[in-house]
Amino acid sequence: MLRIARFLLLVTAACGSAPAHPVGVAPPPCAAATATTTPPPTTGELATSPAPGDPTDRARKRAEVLAELQQVDAELAAIDDELAASALDVLTLGDARREAARREALVAAIGGTPPTSPESWVLTDDAPRRVRSAVGALRAAELERATLGETYGPRHAKMERANHLVAHLATVARTALDDERAFAAAWVKSLAALAAKAGAAEIQRARLDALATVVASGATPTASPPALRLAADARQAATWALDDLALALGPKAPEHVAAAARLDDARRAFDAAVVQARSDLAERAAALRTAKRPAADARPILRRAELAERATDLRREYELLLGP
Repeated sequence: MLRIARFLLLVTAACGSAPAHPVGVAPPPCAAATATTTPPPTTGELATSPAPGDPTDRARKRAEVLAELQQVDAELAAIDDELAASALDVLTLGDARREAARREALVAAIGGTPPTSPESWVLTDDAPRRVRSAVGALRAAELERATLGETYGPRHAKMERANHLVAHLATVARTALDDERAFAAAWVKSLAALAAKAGAAEIQRARLDALATVVASGATPTASPPALRLAADARQAATWALDDLALALGPKAPEHVAAAARLDDARRAFDAAVVQARSDLAERAAALRTAKRPAADARPILRRAELAERATDLRREYELLLGP
């Protein structure tokens, strides 16, 4: 039970601010905080599969439901951020420039310049979600390391793994902040290039152009397309999974080889997501070149409604699996 409580604490701390829908199990927003699931044993590992209702079978089913719920909640959070960003497109040019400048100052103030260690960052509620998520995961890992330190010495394998995880998540937090700073600077620059009489369509295009610029470099700020963010999270999770295995296994171990293959797949998927995101952003920006007003896109809202319904079903299923 203690391990379960610590796991849920890690997940909750990683969330930053989760979507405002009923939460039965707190989802992690970044892949670095997502526990890797162990694949079901093959026939050679287990002579027989667990019978329905068997505690092992229930535990495995709970893990499957929780993994899907985490993915659904991560996509919900990404869509919410995309909708919040698009809402800024209705601002006047003056208001948009002030908001962009405020965002730039906000992320510049986090950790100072150059940024200090993420462990000491002070975050406000309006800090970008991906920064809050990364720092939340880092602080949860630090808490877990401190707890382990009460029992184990600094050279114990569990302490070495905890130190490795903290260092990994600190890098994730720095990258998240760098991505947010790059987008804020590009947005300010894009808006500054507009004429004083720029309309709503031009203001929206300026934001999309700024986003496309940073996405092309592989950055995934909070405002980036949901599919790209999820691909970045998957790549990040695969990176940690391989690093974690490398602490105990050599490169020729079957588990290491399989994890390396999954990381290669995740990298290719991320590269494809970058190409798709750039194409989508360019298409949206091009459509605005002849439009006087931004056209509303109902697809994110429809997708969000679909995901919210699925999340409710998954939480209900999870709660039933917790029963006797």
